[in-house]
Formats: sequence, C-alpha cells, structure tokens
Amino acid sequence: MKKQIILYLWQLPQHLLALVLWLTLKLSGKIKRVDGNDFWDERVVRIENNFGVSLGNYIFLNVNCSNVVLQHERGHRKQSLMFGPIYLLAVGIPSAVFCNLWDRLFHKHWTDRQRHQWYYNRYPEKWADKLGGVNREWTGE
Repeated sequence: MKKQIILYLWQLPQHLLALVLWLTLKLSGKIKRVDGNDFWDERVVRIENNFGVSLGNYIFLNVNCSNVVLQHERGHRKQSLMFGPIYLLAVGIPSAVFCNLWDRLFHKHWTDRQRHQWYYNRYPEKWADKLGGVNREWTGE
C-alpha cells in the first residue's frame, strides 16, 4: 500500500488533471462505464467523446475504441510512471500540441492513413506504442 501511495503522489499532477476531467465528463453525462475499481490501479474510463488520453492511473477512451488504442494509452501510462511530475511537460504537451494539434492544423488534406502514420511516428507516440506492445504494420488504427 505504501508503494501505491508513493506512486500516486509521484504522478499527482496527472491525477489531479484526471480527476478534473472525470468530474467534467461525469457532470456532462459523457461517462458510459469505468473498467477497474481499485483506486490505486489502472482505471479505464469509457466516454462518448472521440479522444484518448492517459493521465496517471486514469485512461479516458471512446467507448468503442479498439484494443490497439487501449494498449497505446497504456504505453503513455508507463511513460507517466517513468516521468512522474514532469510527465505533462515531457509527454503530455508534446503529444497534445506538437503531434495532435499540429496534425489537425496542417494535415487537413492528408488521407487518414497518412495522418496516422505521421502521428504515430512522432515522439512520444512511437514510444508509447513500443511501451504498450503495439505493432503498427500500418493497419490504419
């Protein structure tokens, strides 16, 4: 139990952000189900919105997402364990801004396959795939 508390505190910025996101989604009625009951372990929050994010022990995913997406987000969860309090700076911001936002702004005319290949070959997405055991032999997911 002591180790779990230390790990939770090590990832505290992510956990605080996850709890705010959880509350926001709960109040808006977008949470469809939660997999995992242990407060100290992984919780996969299945939602209506079409996005995925890993914040400490909490993984928020579309209710219909594939196992590949879940494994990718589990890779981000491992990054969170490694980086602890600097995860949002080292992984979260590069993922959200330099991969996701950049792609949406500048690759509007690309095919879905081109966009996915570009996105998942950037840091830290490629690393999250590796940590999550995802092998993208260009399935398009």
